[in-house]
Amino acid sequence: MGNESDRTTDLLIRAIDSKPRIETPAPSPQEMKRRFDIGRKYVIGMFQRENAINHDLACKLQFKKHAIQMLPKAKSTLGYLRQEALIVSMEPEFIPPIWRPIPVDTPPIPGFNPSQFIMKENTEEDDDDDDDEDHSLKETQKGTSRDQDKKKK
Repeated sequence: MGNESDRTTDLLIRAIDSKPRIETPAPSPQEMKRRFDIGRKYVIGMFQRENAINHDLACKLQFKKHAIQMLPKAKSTLGYLRQEALIVSMEPEFIPPIWRPIPVDTPPIPGFNPSQFIMKENTEEDDDDDDDEDHSLKETQKGTSRDQDKKKK
């Protein structure tokens, strides 16, 4: 019985160490060109698909922001609609898949605070909560400018 296991071991070692018998021939220049064209068309098609998905998501985000802006202000009788629209639900059927990238206008820039460039409307219809948001926005801007001043020194 010991002889049989040695034979099996030798057979397995030879199978692992063996080289393939058939070598693939080098592709001809026409075949290389064909493969290159196929790869190029594939990459172009994937970029077009990716761009179409990102464009679609960006348009949907713009439509959503515009729709929320068109909702009644908080002091009106239908003001609860805006508050409900701003609630983010984390239930699995409402969140995007984890693999989906979130489209943004620019790549993240260290130290960049977009709130410095956002103009806020001041109307009589805004409620007191918006004033608190303005105050916190100003505090954030002050903190950001202080941080940038420290980095410059």
